[in-house]
Amino acid sequence: MSIMNLLYILIVACVVLIIAKFLLHLTPKKLYALIVNLVFGLLVVWILNYFGIVVPLNWLSILLIGILGVPGVLFVLVLHWLGIYF
Repeated sequence: MSIMNLLYILIVACVVLIIAKFLLHLTPKKLYALIVNLVFGLLVVWILNYFGIVVPLNWLSILLIGILGVPGVLFVLVLHWLGIYF
């Protein structure tokens, strides 16, 4: 996965979070926490893909990674390795 793909995912996810802020009336503190989780989660995905560990990305996995951050990446990896989903 290229850095540009991750950048596009990050931009789309931030736009979705900003829209969610207005629809769900998120406080700036909660919105900031979601953005930080998203950035760190995608950074971990990029590092894992760089070392050859493939993290499957689709809308559900990106949502999990965006909300949970690094634990979301681990959750997606475990589900992928167990063959449950992704």
